[in-house]
Amino acid sequence: DLLEQTYNHLYPKGSLVYTTCSLEKEENQQVVQSFLRDHPDYQVLKMAVPEGHPEISVDEEGMIFWPTADHDGGFMAVIQKK
Repeated sequence: DLLEQTYNHLYPKGSLVYTTCSLEKEENQQVVQSFLRDHPDYQVLKMAVPEGHPEISVDEEGMIFWPTADHDGGFMAVIQKK
């Protein structure tokens, strides 16, 4: 619902950042996949993992932050209109 309520409020060439403090695919990747299916004119921006951060990985839907001793895990996707 958050993505549906906000995407029409983007400025031209604006970015929508979807982030959670969850590692659950149904709260992260599946939400992004569903949004992209319903809005084929949007895409996920591909992000590079910063050097020296093995706790971060990237998949087709966004960036995953695996838990460490210093922080909990999470997810982030940056979505833009094509």
